[in-house]
Amino acid sequence: MFHINIRLPGRNRVLLLLLALTCGDGLAQKVSGRPLQILSGDRLLLMSQDNNLYRIVLAGIEAPPPESRWGAAAKRHLATLVLGRVVSVESARPRPGTDELPARVLLGGADINLRMLQAGLARHTPGDRPANQQTGYAAAEQQARDARQGIWSQQPTADRAFSRRIPGGPVPQLGK
Repeated sequence: MFHINIRLPGRNRVLLLLLALTCGDGLAQKVSGRPLQILSGDRLLLMSQDNNLYRIVLAGIEAPPPESRWGAAAKRHLATLVLGRVVSVESARPRPGTDELPARVLLGGADINLRMLQAGLARHTPGDRPANQQTGYAAAEQQARDARQGIWSQQPTADRAFSRRIPGGPVPQLGK
């Protein structure tokens, strides 16, 4: 905790204190640990190195639902990138009313959120990220769109073509 010793009229002093407290909540929280489970292409459970469990949402991106064709591919791709590895998580604060922690996930300095966009397995959702990250995320999505990767590709007639386009490819639908 820090101490502010400024001579201001009472109302301004209260406003300054409220501003300081509000800014304190916005400071980035950094946690390292191993993902225990991949819940979807943009959500995972993380066991921190101090044995706390966090429900992480990859901030700035949105992957298709896991039960959809590309959602399953996104979930597998995220698992390929992070399962069994120690990752770092940078987060501002939990989402109101949930136990989810929106965060940027890093593996050896590589931005995993950005990797999901580059693979064409997620959409960029502008919002709570710094301007430089938003620009990079938007550019990565546009490159995936231009290259027609993942969710931005046209629907080919055979499932085999999908599995050649991205690592893991979507789950083939049996019995159809």
